[in-house]
Amino acid sequence: LPRDVILGKLDELTSRDAFKHFVRDVDYPTLLLRFGDQLRVVPNLEDTERRLFTAEVTESCLACSRWSRTQRFLVHQDLRKLPTDEKIELLRSLIAKVGDEGRLGKNAIELVAITIGGAKDFKELDCLVKKVGNYNLLETKDRRLRDFAAYVTLKGKLKRMPLPARLEKGATRNKTLKQLDALEESLQERYKLCTSEAEFNGSLVRNRMMEGLAWTIEYLQHERERRRRTTDRIELLNVLVKKVKIEAEFNCKITVGVEADGVNYASHWSASEMADLADLHSKMDPVAVTFLPKNAQIRKVPYLEGAHAQRDGTGILKISDYASSDTDSSSSYGKIRSLKIIGIHEYGHSFHFANFGDRIDDKDSIKDVAKRSNPLVAYGDFLALSGWQILPQARYVISDNKRAVKIDQEYRCQLGQPAKLDGKDVVFHYDVSRKLLYYYDAHAQFPLHDYSRDNPWEDFAECFVEYHYLMNRFVEDAPWKALLFEQVFGRYQDNQRVQDLLSSQIEKRFGRTKSDESESNEPQIEPDTEIKESDK
Repeated sequence: LPRDVILGKLDELTSRDAFKHFVRDVDYPTLLLRFGDQLRVVPNLEDTERRLFTAEVTESCLACSRWSRTQRFLVHQDLRKLPTDEKIELLRSLIAKVGDEGRLGKNAIELVAITIGGAKDFKELDCLVKKVGNYNLLETKDRRLRDFAAYVTLKGKLKRMPLPARLEKGATRNKTLKQLDALEESLQERYKLCTSEAEFNGSLVRNRMMEGLAWTIEYLQHERERRRRTTDRIELLNVLVKKVKIEAEFNCKITVGVEADGVNYASHWSASEMADLADLHSKMDPVAVTFLPKNAQIRKVPYLEGAHAQRDGTGILKISDYASSDTDSSSSYGKIRSLKIIGIHEYGHSFHFANFGDRIDDKDSIKDVAKRSNPLVAYGDFLALSGWQILPQARYVISDNKRAVKIDQEYRCQLGQPAKLDGKDVVFHYDVSRKLLYYYDAHAQFPLHDYSRDNPWEDFAECFVEYHYLMNRFVEDAPWKALLFEQVFGRYQDNQRVQDLLSSQIEKRFGRTKSDESESNEPQIEPDTEIKESDK
């Protein structure tokens, strides 16, 4: 039977026996049913049957010897769509299996991590962690589960520790000094709390919180002595209060670089820049961005060679002073402030790589590139949408001051222009730093900026920017990529206007006639505008 028929029949089943008869009668092995397909039956069952069925389905999933990257992605997508109460039932079944030896226990831990990590927001994350319990999570000895427990526990306690209120510009000197004293006292208490939670020793979350608080205390002490004007001290207070809130919410460390003397700070965050950081964090999947492995620090520096921002392998994101005042970037991205655009572009790389690096050489194929990416962002599917490939070095020679390429010692073409390769229309781009020749389908869809055509990594990061800030434009220029991003991240799943835009643009790519379009009531693409809060 076709898959859509199978799913329709599954939605009609109302008992465990009916499911067993269904599988037997249609001769459709349960191993061919996705984990999430089977879970479609759960909402139709009575409470007792629901628990038993969830346990049975989980058992069959755990029996898999090993999951491929695609299976892991599919399981993650299936689990995140479950209602909270069904996730709780599933976690109860899984926790009973984590102590088993061999692959069964390992798969159970993996499913627990995927279920909790796929929480739709902080409220659901808090609920899931508390239902499972810190003891059960810590007993697994799994780093991810320990971080979930540490985050929910520490964040809950920190929320009960008030920070000083922000000050207006006209505040008096005495009031400002009093508030700065209160801020330092609050920071010291927060640091003391984190150090006292010994059960989370070694937790990445706890370590980041402690490092961020320690750095902020030192910075506050230094700057309140250096800044003598009351207005400057007011800005110091307001910036640091906002900084501490962002760090506690998203488990990141925000710092600035130091001068060569190792004493004075080389740069400083302004209140507007801190507001930009808060905004770009709020655009992304809150739980996913909070637990990114390589999201250790956001550091502001005066200058970066050849870039506004840089990531390194340790998880430090450096942002230059110029990133906040790049009017060209702002004007070409719907007049959105440049720091938001540049910052979320770099976060796109963080989501893509996760705990993996981007080290490749000319012998690697595009499949190797996909293998070194975060399995939860469907990067292999993303590469296929543009037809990204790497041409083996033995097949080409770069010429004409890196403006042309000669293929197989015969065919010469310009870089960046449509060309032929093995009978296909492609476009070549040479990466000077990596010494790799990429090519993509000449008819592929891309976001507006040519930067997305440089290589597969920049393509993903630029799509990440437009998906979160310029979805209207993204849908118009690259609807298939917009659809894939929506399937992966689900930011607009409750926004009917965006869903209608996606549907209409995809239909156009299937060759609808102008008369069909004129007769339809499809929504119109608006110019380069940001999705409004009211549309979310």
